[in-house]
Amino acid sequence: MSTFLAACINPDASLADALRVINETALGVVLICDQNQRLVGIATDGDIRRALIDGHGIDSSIQIATNASPTTARLGASRESLIGTMRAATLHHLPIVDETGVLVDLVTLDQLIGATKRPNWAVLIAGGEGTRLRPLTERTPKPLLAVAGQPILEIAVERFASQGFENVFISVNYKAEMIRAQIGDGGRWGISINYLKEDQPLGTAGALALLPEEPTEPFVVMNGDIITNADFEGMLEFHQQQSAVMTVAVRDHVTPLPYGAVEVAADSVISITEKPNLMNLINTGIYVLSPEALNYVPNHEALGMTSLIDSLLSDNLAVAAYTLGEYWIDIGQALDLERAEQEWAPRSG
Repeated sequence: MSTFLAACINPDASLADALRVINETALGVVLICDQNQRLVGIATDGDIRRALIDGHGIDSSIQIATNASPTTARLGASRESLIGTMRAATLHHLPIVDETGVLVDLVTLDQLIGATKRPNWAVLIAGGEGTRLRPLTERTPKPLLAVAGQPILEIAVERFASQGFENVFISVNYKAEMIRAQIGDGGRWGISINYLKEDQPLGTAGALALLPEEPTEPFVVMNGDIITNADFEGMLEFHQQQSAVMTVAVRDHVTPLPYGAVEVAADSVISITEKPNLMNLINTGIYVLSPEALNYVPNHEALGMTSLIDSLLSDNLAVAAYTLGEYWIDIGQALDLERAEQEWAPRSG
């Protein structure tokens, strides 16, 4: 099935249905179409997020979050015209329809303009031992475990290279030489890769003190056991718009409650909802940091990202939350590895 068709849902779908499709397609948007495939609206992950913040339940109709008059382009429009339309309206997605309003394609700005070389650095945290994945990690470090025939860390490096990052740093500790031997110096991707060697485990933030110099631009930090189609450019733009010292990529996590949820007041039952879905925001392990955030990272000391965030908040510095709509999975346990193998292989072909 074409990717844009996989992003189509019917007008009777729920917000939960839409989020599931967004996670599966990694497009950050759903296209609402009638039974004849005519486009009747679109909803982005941000539209859905705002609906949930406004108090609508996860099982509410997608129509609550639908833009019923989306900007579209006609079939046959030139590349220059498409780019102009998207830039004028600050769009990342543009549905293409024929003269009868039938959806025939969906284009993204990244597809049209390609990657732009950028001065921003990327840092991959890959020093952990992967204890929860033993015995798989007894001989192979977790970032080198394969998904769809390719090491997890290699998938991440390719993603950064494809988005114009020319300088990538990888923090290493456990089986560091195996990682160096597999990933190399970045030459096969046309980028530069340097390694931050931890003499002792430094956590998810402590290795940032090993950077050879202070960066001049905001930089992206990502845990090395993550597979994602994240739009790092969009995250960097958001970070700058928010004037943040740090931005945390978050995403929706739906947990089905296997029991009826009861609301009680003064020993009386007010309402009962049978097996509701609970919605929470989770930390994805992807961050953007401004250079000044490094002032809060001590030398030669272990530091987790949560502690770094707490320090920034304690000094009333801005920490922004960026909602991640693209595909994402954290390979923490064997079941995650199996799930990634099933989900990622079709995307990587």
